[in-house]
Amino acid sequence: MKKVLLLVFSLSLLHVVNSQVTQLNSNQSLNIQFALDFTKGLFVSEIDSTLWVSDGTPAGTIQLSSTIYFRANGGLLNGKFYFAATSAATGTELYSTDGTVAGTSLVKDIYPGTIGSFPYQNFALLNGYLYFTAITAAEGRELWRTDGTAAGTTLVKDIFPGSSSSNTGTGYNIMSNGSFLLFGASDTPGNIELWKSDGTASGTMLVKDINTYAGFGSKPDFFNNIGGAILFMANDSTHGAEIWKTDGTTAGTTLLKDINPGMASSITYAYFRQVNGRYFFTADNGTNGNELWSTDGTSANTTMIKDIFPGSTGSFATMYNSIKVGNKVIFTAADLLSGYELWESDGTATGTKLLKDIDPATNSSYPTLMLAYEFNYNNSTFTNPLYQGTKFFFQATTSSNGTELWVSDGTAAGTKIVKDINVAAANGLSNPSFFYTTDNFYFSADNGIQGIELWKTDGTPIGTSRVTDINTGLPSSDIQLGMVVNNKLIFQATNGDAITNDLYRLDATVTVLPITLMDFTARKTKTDAILEWSTSCEVNSKHFTIQRSFTGENFTNIGVVNASVNSCEKRTYTFTDGDILNKASSRIYYRLLMTDKDGKTDFSKTISLKQNNGENWNVRLLQNPVINELKIMATDLTENISTYIKDAEGNTINSTKTLKGNGQTTLDVSKLIPGIYVLVAETGKDKKSLRFIKL
Repeated sequence: MKKVLLLVFSLSLLHVVNSQVTQLNSNQSLNIQFALDFTKGLFVSEIDSTLWVSDGTPAGTIQLSSTIYFRANGGLLNGKFYFAATSAATGTELYSTDGTVAGTSLVKDIYPGTIGSFPYQNFALLNGYLYFTAITAAEGRELWRTDGTAAGTTLVKDIFPGSSSSNTGTGYNIMSNGSFLLFGASDTPGNIELWKSDGTASGTMLVKDINTYAGFGSKPDFFNNIGGAILFMANDSTHGAEIWKTDGTTAGTTLLKDINPGMASSITYAYFRQVNGRYFFTADNGTNGNELWSTDGTSANTTMIKDIFPGSTGSFATMYNSIKVGNKVIFTAADLLSGYELWESDGTATGTKLLKDIDPATNSSYPTLMLAYEFNYNNSTFTNPLYQGTKFFFQATTSSNGTELWVSDGTAAGTKIVKDINVAAANGLSNPSFFYTTDNFYFSADNGIQGIELWKTDGTPIGTSRVTDINTGLPSSDIQLGMVVNNKLIFQATNGDAITNDLYRLDATVTVLPITLMDFTARKTKTDAILEWSTSCEVNSKHFTIQRSFTGENFTNIGVVNASVNSCEKRTYTFTDGDILNKASSRIYYRLLMTDKDGKTDFSKTISLKQNNGENWNVRLLQNPVINELKIMATDLTENISTYIKDAEGNTINSTKTLKGNGQTTLDVSKLIPGIYVLVAETGKDKKSLRFIKL
C-alpha cells in the first residue's frame, strides 16, 4: 500500500515542479558565509578555505584570492567585512574585503612575521570601531580595535600586563550596548571577571570582582540587554552560577536573585524572551527542576511562572528555541501527561498551558521551532520576525505522519501539519535547512522518491511543492539554504557529479522579511552630536528622516539619510548634528522616521544626549510594571523637580507633585486603569520622561 501511495504522490507533483535553478559554481564546495550587502554574498571553499564572492550570476561568482585563506568570521564596518585569515607571509591576521579582488587585503600584521595574532571570535561594534581580541608577543591576547586602517588598528589596553593573556580567544564574550563594551577578562592569573571599555585605555576597567576567591573568577557570559540594564550569567562561588545584572558600574552590578539557594547553580545558559514588559527565561531552583521563570530586572519580581512538570524533574523548557506571538511566548516543554510538546505563556500561571497535544497517541511530538533569526550585533539580542506577520513553522513527529513540516499562528486551531511530504509514517523532514521570504518558506525535504531536495510552502497544503530535483532520482542534493543576493535565493547543493558541492540560485524573485531597526545611539564629538543606527534587514526602504527635540515632545526634521532599499544583512548609518552642543540646553532628544517606497512610515525609539554643561540629576523607576505604587529614585538634584503622569495619547491625567531632595519617593497610581503611561519629571532647565506599565 505504501508503494502505491508513493507513486500517486509522485505523479501529483509533476505539474507543480515549475521553478528553476541556475548553477553558479561547480564542485568548489562554497559554504555560505556572510552577506556583504544586498548585491554580494561571501562564501568559503571547503576544499582550500579560499574566500569567494557572488552577485548571483555565474560570471559574478569568483575567487577573491588564491593566497588568503579564511579562518573565522569577524564583523561588518562601513561596507567592508573584517575576518581572520591566513597567508604565508603573515600567519593568521586581520583581513578585510569589500567584495572585490582589489579590495581584499591585510588590514594590519598585528603580530609581525608568520606567527599570526589570531583575531578570532567576539567582534563587537562601538562608536565607529570594531573591537576584537588578538595576540602579540609582548602583550599576549588582549583587547584591540580597528577603524579599517592599519594606523587605526591598535591595542586598547594590556589588561594583564606583560606577555600573559587576559583571557582565552573564545572566553571574552564581548558585548556592546552602544555606549560601552562588556566582557570577561583578568589582570591576575585565572581571575576572569566583568570588565568594561569605552574604547580608550583609561576607560577600560574592572567593573566588579564578583568572585573574590583568588584564581577562580566569575567567568561572566550570556550578556542580554533588557533595556537600561544588562543581565548576564556569573558564578561568585557563594551562590553558584546565577543571573546578575549591571549598568556598567560597581554599585550597579548585583546578583539578581539566588534562585537555587546556596552554592548550587540555577542556570547553565541564559536566554531571554521579552513579553508584556517582562523577560522570560528558564532556571532550576533546586526543587522544581528546570522550569519557566520571568523577571522585570528586580529581585522581588523574579519568580517562577509555573511548575509545568510537577516535582523535581523539570519540564526542560527553553527560551532559545521560542518565539513571541502577540502577547505570549511559544516554546517547547514537557509535562507528565502529554510529553514534549508546544506550550504557550503570557507570564501568568493560568496563561501558561499546553498549546496543542500534536500527537495524543504517543507521549511526545518533539517539536522544533524553525525561526527567522535576526541578531543585533551591538547588544547581543535576537529578534524573530513572523512569517507574513502572524505565523511560524516547525517540525514535529506523529505516529501517523512521521516527522513533517507544521505551521502555527499561536493558537491550537491554527497549529496544523502543512503537508505529509513523505506519506504515511515515513519522515519528510530531518533537521532541515530553511529560509524565510515574504511569500514563501523554503526548506529541504524528502518525499521518499527524489531524496532531500528544495521545497517551498506558503503554509497551505496546495501551496507546498518541490521546487526542483537537482540530484535526479533517489540520491539527495544535500540542500543548504543561505542568503538572498539581488533578490535571488542562494543555496548549496550537489548534483551528484562529484563528492563536492555546487552553488545554485533560485531563479524566482524573492523578497526577504521587512526592515528591522537594530539599534539607535547618540554620542558627542567636540560640539557635534553623532547619531548612528543599524538595520538587520530592509525591504523596499526609502529613507530615514532624523528628528530633533529639546523637550522630548515637539520634534522637527533636521536631515534625511537614504536607505539601502533592499538589504538582507546588517547596514550601518550615521548622521552628524553639527555644532548642536553649542546651541542646545541641557538635553537633546532624537528619533528616526523610517519611510518605505510605498509611503508607509514608522518611528524609532526616542534617545537623548546630555549637554556637557547640563544638569547631572537623574530619576529612575525602581520597578516596572507597577500595581498600586510607582517607586522612583531621584539622584544628584540641586533643585526641586515636578512630576506628573501622561497617558499613551499624551494627555496629562494627574496633578503635578513637587519632589524635594534626593532619595526614594512613592507615587500613588492605584486609580489608573491598566495600560501604558509616561512619568514626566522636570526642573526649570531639563525634563525626563519614563515609560511604565500599570497592571
